[in-house]
Amino acid sequence: MHHHSHSHSHDIAADSHPNEGGVKEANRQYFDSQAHHHSGGYEASPARQLATQKAAATILEAVSFDEDKTIVMDYACGTGLLSQQLAPHTKTLIGVDISPKSVEYYNERVANQGIPPEEMRAICTELVERNTSDTDPFDGVEFDVIVCTQAYHHFEDIDDVTKTLASYLKPGTGVLVVVDMIRSSESEKLHKDHGKCFGIYRKSGLNSALSK
Repeated sequence: MHHHSHSHSHDIAADSHPNEGGVKEANRQYFDSQAHHHSGGYEASPARQLATQKAAATILEAVSFDEDKTIVMDYACGTGLLSQQLAPHTKTLIGVDISPKSVEYYNERVANQGIPPEEMRAICTELVERNTSDTDPFDGVEFDVIVCTQAYHHFEDIDDVTKTLASYLKPGTGVLVVVDMIRSSESEKLHKDHGKCFGIYRKSGLNSALSK
């Protein structure tokens, strides 16, 4: 459905709820500074691109996508590397990130590809649990699939983030997929590389979990 191209990106991570500042603001500032350096920076590394391709393949294998029906959120989307891999398999894909510059670049690339925003776009927002705020950045849209890759290790409260994301899923059928690093003897190398391994779990309506 969508045009497909390889891109350079990193998934920013930050707590979905405001705290004293700290980690979230540091993440925002860092990834803002990196958003337009992907062509020659850390996001352009072959290892990172291969990692994202493998993550996308794993997600597409684990979850059923229909390009005429499936509505997807890419949480902590960065400049859109994973989104570019998944978009051809979706009806609508919305990226979410707290880095304004990452979102700006994401949307610039989508526009340059001729993809209309109703099919693919990113928004800059700090998600809070649905129905706890007077505003809804998605105007009531419920997601078939929410993905978050290589970002959970940045979050200070993963239970809170997971609960927040789950509130945007279609009740009973929505699927949350998280791909992240696994602590191991190679953890230092993985952290430098941000993701050669894929700890993936799926929660469907938060009733079951799948480890892969």
